[in-house]
Amino acid sequence: MNRINSFKEEYAFLSNFELCKVTLDGVDYPSVENAYQAAKLNIPNNLILTNIIRTDNGFDTCTAKQSKRLGRKVTLRDDWDDIKDDIMYDLVKQKFSRNTKLKSMLMSTGDRELVEGNWWHDNYWGDCSCSKCYDIEGKNKLGKILMRVRDELKN
Repeated sequence: MNRINSFKEEYAFLSNFELCKVTLDGVDYPSVENAYQAAKLNIPNNLILTNIIRTDNGFDTCTAKQSKRLGRKVTLRDDWDDIKDDIMYDLVKQKFSRNTKLKSMLMSTGDRELVEGNWWHDNYWGDCSCSKCYDIEGKNKLGKILMRVRDELKN
């Protein structure tokens, strides 16, 4: 089976930084990354205040790179580890099911394995290939979600 080992250049559309409208709790975001980082913030039982804080912090208007930086500074919601994979799946599914061009591009990857190769030590969402991580097998959760969405969109 062929592999796509990184989400850059011709495969940059697979990255969560790719511009595409996704919605989280009724607010539109310019990329999966923006919405995912915003999802880290949550005021229990108060969606209105949660969304105000998310938008006041600019998660809905900044670049994906800026949102990632912002997301590192927030206090994570208590249930984050339990829900982060489901949130990522929902956002990635929106990205490719709402945009016919992106869906077509995803489908053009065929049955190739999608691996979010990186050098920034992310062995949860991807598989880091730096000298520090070379002997660690990454979980490649993002790649697996992309392949799942691709399979679901075939039907």
